[in-house]
Amino acid sequence: MSAEIATIFATARDLEEADRPGYLDEACDGDQALRARVEALLAADAEAGSFLKTGHDPRQDPNRDPEATVTVSRADRENPGTPDERVGEMIGHYKLLEKIGEGGFGSVWAAEQREPVKRRVALKIIKLGMDTKQVIARFEAERQALAMMDHPNIAKVFDAGSTETGRPYFVMELVRGVPILEYCDREKLDTKARLDLFTRVCHAIQHAHQKGIIHRDIKPGNVLVTLHDGVPVPKVIDFGIAKATNAELTEKTIYTQHHQMIGTPAYMSPEQAEMSGLDIDTRSDIYSLGVLLYELLTGTTPFDTRSLMEAGFGEMMRILREDEPHKPSTRLSSLGETGTRTAQQRRTDLKKLGLVLRGDLDWIVMKCLEKDRARRYDTANGLAADIGRHLSDEPVIAGPPSARYKLGKFVKRNRGQVAAGAVIAAVLVLGVVGTSFGMVWALNERDRSTQAETRTAQRAEELEQVADFQAEQLGAIDTEMMGIILRRSLIDGVPEERREQVETSLGGLNFTNIALETLEENIFERTIEAIDTQFADQPLVRAKLLGTMGRTLRKLGLLDLATDPQERALKIRLEQLGDDDRATLRGFNNMASLLQVQGKLDEA
Repeated sequence: MSAEIATIFATARDLEEADRPGYLDEACDGDQALRARVEALLAADAEAGSFLKTGHDPRQDPNRDPEATVTVSRADRENPGTPDERVGEMIGHYKLLEKIGEGGFGSVWAAEQREPVKRRVALKIIKLGMDTKQVIARFEAERQALAMMDHPNIAKVFDAGSTETGRPYFVMELVRGVPILEYCDREKLDTKARLDLFTRVCHAIQHAHQKGIIHRDIKPGNVLVTLHDGVPVPKVIDFGIAKATNAELTEKTIYTQHHQMIGTPAYMSPEQAEMSGLDIDTRSDIYSLGVLLYELLTGTTPFDTRSLMEAGFGEMMRILREDEPHKPSTRLSSLGETGTRTAQQRRTDLKKLGLVLRGDLDWIVMKCLEKDRARRYDTANGLAADIGRHLSDEPVIAGPPSARYKLGKFVKRNRGQVAAGAVIAAVLVLGVVGTSFGMVWALNERDRSTQAETRTAQRAEELEQVADFQAEQLGAIDTEMMGIILRRSLIDGVPEERREQVETSLGGLNFTNIALETLEENIFERTIEAIDTQFADQPLVRAKLLGTMGRTLRKLGLLDLATDPQERALKIRLEQLGDDDRATLRGFNNMASLLQVQGKLDEA
């Protein structure tokens, strides 16, 4: 079998049946003979069942006793598979019990080892007629890759040999499990339980990487979940296209053709989509782990498989190399009824699941899916560690390193100790909010005022007084002092024996910046909106308040936020008072000061 047929067959086999014709049109490019051979393999594969993916066979229930008697149907006895393997046949020390998987290249049997120990195993053997040099080389590479590893979450290899006809086989741990996504959905695991399982998968891949093995085909079907004493255990399987980073896995030559696709498209890294066969390192597996995590969290892959296939082969490769996927929380919100079912499978509702994904998990997944692999996690353990930080309410390295984010994580980890400090901090913020009370009071007075001319004049005078008061309060804001008080209150709220530890934890935080960010998002932006809305028919009062706001923001260093109110205050005064009024000239001066601080000297 040529490498080209093998590649097309392997890719088509992972697609939904409805998506295969479009893919074959593109991949075979009018070569009817090639297409006929691939379709024949697909037909044989459909009749035989999935190669090594035993999760959909009812006999593969993870709750099933692996030592239970295997029941073989009459059909199995009368037509048990290829002419060379039959139920009850001995291959070496192994008695074949039942065929549990078969594909175009080989078959997997549940077998009983008779000596030197008695146990149930899985025996993988190349099918008759498929023992070409290329297939045998791949087969031996997989056997060698598995033999190099010893990890509880990777299927173990016990033995290897050849049949009487010379076809190689190897014997490995019998994994009675189902694909990880199917298991999580069936058991309706919440997000935390899914992350716990995924973390163990990361550790398994890290072990492979430490042994110099890149899996290159990480996907739900290659991570089975089985039960050990009632506890779910993920097992990474199928190292059939694994690549060694520092040595050859077999002395036999494995030739990867130029533009031969290695892997499953929806889980394939951008560098794999280049199909050069060169320069693939462990960070390609990090990308695939990110896709797996994306699917565990949202129920779908970053790029929908059906859409990829409909795009055609060339466009599919371009999408994988160039297009940026949506964040998990954004993708979830676009799924409609599917999103609702996804949330139910995670024992929550759509809105709550979106909140769970937003932030840490969005950042972690998107760091895995970076097109530039230098921006991904360096190791699978690094990815697992960041998930651990998220679960422990610690700052994740994938997140933005803002002081406010780090403080939020600190507070979540120490809710009780900082309760008193939080109350004081809230009072500080409320004190700033209180400076807006005069504005609200003036609005109420305006609404109750009559249309009488004398009352209008009196109201205008009151509004001027409010504007003066507001300007004085805004100008008196001291963010440095707010930061000092906030830090002190947080430390004072902790038991004395823990204060030194807390002070060390808070050492890297800039509380002045925290106070400033809080004011910017919760006070200043809302105040500007209120000024425009509530003083729409009092342009000069609006100009005074906007000008005061602009000056305050400039003094606090919020230069971008200061520009708009300062410009609009000057424009109003020009329209209402002309360019030679004292208030207009002050507006010119304030605008020039802002431009100077921004470094725009010519404009200033």
